[in-house]
Amino acid sequence: SKPHAAHIPIFWQRGGIPVALFVLLASVYMLVYSGRIESGDSAVLFNAVTSFYRFGDFQLDLMMSERLPATFNPNAPLLVSASAEPLQVVLAQPLYALAHAIPGLGLVHTVWVFNVIVSALAGCVIYAYALHLGYARRTAVVGALAFGLGTMIVPYSKSFFREPLTLLMVLLVGLTADQTRRSGYRPLWIAALAVMTGLMLLTRAPALFALPGLAVIVLPGVRRIDRRAAITLALLAGVIAAFLIITNLVGDSFFGGRYDILRRLGGQNPYLITALHSYLLSVGGSIWASSPVTLLALPGIGLLARAGQPSYACAAVIILLAF
Repeated sequence: SKPHAAHIPIFWQRGGIPVALFVLLASVYMLVYSGRIESGDSAVLFNAVTSFYRFGDFQLDLMMSERLPATFNPNAPLLVSASAEPLQVVLAQPLYALAHAIPGLGLVHTVWVFNVIVSALAGCVIYAYALHLGYARRTAVVGALAFGLGTMIVPYSKSFFREPLTLLMVLLVGLTADQTRRSGYRPLWIAALAVMTGLMLLTRAPALFALPGLAVIVLPGVRRIDRRAAITLALLAGVIAAFLIITNLVGDSFFGGRYDILRRLGGQNPYLITALHSYLLSVGGSIWASSPVTLLALPGIGLLARAGQPSYACAAVIILLAF
């Protein structure tokens, strides 16, 4: 459908459709839900949830076999950190508390509903985002359903991985960035953008790679950058710098060096070359072979560019290549 003019935020309009979308998507995800611990990473993250609930830390006491201590120094702490970003651990606390309080509810089974909720919410945000960009309501619904039922979000909803929450936060930051630009960089929206950006970075450290593409969304255009746009970018850069400094100062005790970006990109990751080959070239695991929506988006990028709306085309390509 052809975009139509949108002058005000539409996040809250026609609330019945987002509710129906959420119920539909969550119902489909619950049909394939298994409540199984699918990987060691999820087991470690679940241990962080339990430790934070019971002791206020991220130490591994239940899943210690997944991360054995690197030293046998008798004076060293026996338990090691989960090395996990904190937002998902914190947001999963109500589900864990519910299962802890009600007899008969499995702790893992209940906590694993987290990504069912998050994945369904992401579909609702895509619907709201499409309306915000001026597309017809039918187009927004079809786009949300194509995402929610036809992409890798379906198997991810069965897991406790952090990617669905990262996806949700990237979408919310993009939506907030667009509204910040449309509002003429009002202080309230700039503050909201700063908060949302910080929350996005707390989902997964690699969310940093989304920032260049999101900056394209918040800019009015290279030839139209005014003082308020420049101040907004400077403030966001300051927020990100402060965030990285603070997280690295307390990183060993909570995050286990997750935000030490220079060290993580310094060639010490033994999986880097294999991962790049798998993501980009392999027949069975690359984004081209396993994500047909990526291929379907390529004509859309061309259509956006021809329609004189290159910012989202550029943002999508930059974020994809960065990740």
